[in-house]
Amino acid sequence: MIEKYINEICQNAPLGFAIISLKDYKIIDANQGLSETLKTPLEQIKGKNCHEIFHNFLVPCPIEDCPIEKIKEGEKKFEAVHFHGAYKDIPVYIKAVPLNEEYIILYCHLEEELYKRTQELEALQYISSLVHRSLSIEEVIHTILTAVTSHQGLGFHRAFIFLQKEDCLEGVYAVGPTNPEEAHRIWSDIKGKNLSLISILQQFDKVAFEEAPISKLVKNLKISLQDEKDVIIWAYNQGIIVNLTKDKIPEDLSFKSLDYLNARRAIIIPLTSAMGNIGLLIADHAFSSEPVDEKLVKSLNAFALEATSAIVNSMMFENLEEKTRALEDALQKLKESRERLLKAERLSAIGELSSQIAHEIRNPLVTIGMLVSKIRKIPNLNEKDQKKVESIEKEIRRMERLLQDLLSFSSQPPPRFKPVNLKEALQDLLYFLEDEFNERTINIKTYFQEKIPPAKADPDQIRHVFLNLFRNAMNVLPKGGEVVIEVAQVDENWERISIKDNGPGIPSKFKERIFEPFFSTSSVGTGLGLAIASQIIKNHNGQLYMESEEGEGTTFFIELPIYKGVENEA
Repeated sequence: MIEKYINEICQNAPLGFAIISLKDYKIIDANQGLSETLKTPLEQIKGKNCHEIFHNFLVPCPIEDCPIEKIKEGEKKFEAVHFHGAYKDIPVYIKAVPLNEEYIILYCHLEEELYKRTQELEALQYISSLVHRSLSIEEVIHTILTAVTSHQGLGFHRAFIFLQKEDCLEGVYAVGPTNPEEAHRIWSDIKGKNLSLISILQQFDKVAFEEAPISKLVKNLKISLQDEKDVIIWAYNQGIIVNLTKDKIPEDLSFKSLDYLNARRAIIIPLTSAMGNIGLLIADHAFSSEPVDEKLVKSLNAFALEATSAIVNSMMFENLEEKTRALEDALQKLKESRERLLKAERLSAIGELSSQIAHEIRNPLVTIGMLVSKIRKIPNLNEKDQKKVESIEKEIRRMERLLQDLLSFSSQPPPRFKPVNLKEALQDLLYFLEDEFNERTINIKTYFQEKIPPAKADPDQIRHVFLNLFRNAMNVLPKGGEVVIEVAQVDENWERISIKDNGPGIPSKFKERIFEPFFSTSSVGTGLGLAIASQIIKNHNGQLYMESEEGEGTTFFIELPIYKGVENEA
């Protein structure tokens, strides 16, 4: 009689049931509900010790956790939570009550809701910590959207983030498949790995996130805030959560934007901060017809709040970075202005002093020159005295060049622009300096582009620049050195001249000072040639710069604007 009674209970009970012997812990009988709950065939349950089935132990459970021992001790009922091997992390709720002196009834069910809530809380805790420790908004948003769409999380199929930018909402982030085939492939792959939610959240690949088809899809969507009949804009302006699987909405609203995403079965949640609405979180059940219940909507809203915090933090950080960059730029400009002012003051003082010195020297130098000229005319001047005269004349010419440099530096007139054929200007100057180059046995090579347009330049001043650069090369090159000159058009607005020598090059420590007045690495010259050349090219709205390697030589580059016509003349 008891067996029939037991069998009726087991087979008709709505939950998983088992009848267990108090004597030897054997499972006398069980119903199909238990088999389905534990994912174990009935024939593998009946006749086994209960701890083998309910707790995966080969020995009896600890006394404090064993329902049978508690019933033996006189408990009227005992409840426990075990973890069965088929579920790993999902708890199995077990309740035991005495049937008679020989048997107890033990029934169980999965605590899936408890498990889900625990997973959600763990995910929220992880995301909250990530919001405060990560500077990558992409990583935080990816984590949030993954928690929303993961089966171990909220289980939505897709999730999208829209942010307000000026007068529209723009799609910026998304996670999920774009079609049922992709959905099946992604979910099968994740299910096969049997990962926990936290493990899934920790897998962030920025490139894969940004290049995913769903990301490219949403980034192409911009919705004007003026389109108030669009359901997305309507929800945004209303500032309310809209459950499109249940809620009734005005019939005249348009689903054009959601249809683009194939997301009519969606939940729309405004992202609201102290600054007002900043965007939207949209999550959908695109590949299912089941409605979304309010518990799931509330859970989704919790993740929307975390998304809002992350985005606001990112905006504040970006704003801080922008202000920091602006401050750094302002400080740099202030420093440069101060340096330019100090340099201008120094140059002004040097220029004024140079002009005074030049005028003071010029008068006696002219007198000396006249006397030397008279001495040269003395009849029967012996060879020794003649060489002395030549030496004096040579020094006078050197002093005259020095005075000319000083005067050029101290009072550089504004250029008078004309069309200048650079090829002809260089060839004329090279012809003029031919003897000096030959005297030093310096080889000259030229490469001139054919049909190059004229440059916009002052012919006298540009000749002065070339002369200074050639003399600079002469001063550093040994006998047998080489100078290579090239002229070519860069583009429709500019042409470039390069003057390259194979001399000793300029040491790295001197490169920044090479265009400073009176600075020279050579014992010959005034140190003003490059400073004057640089100032002239600046006045031409051009550029003068150099490249140099020790032991390899130095190349000076001049870039000048192309002559465009009379209207451009100064």
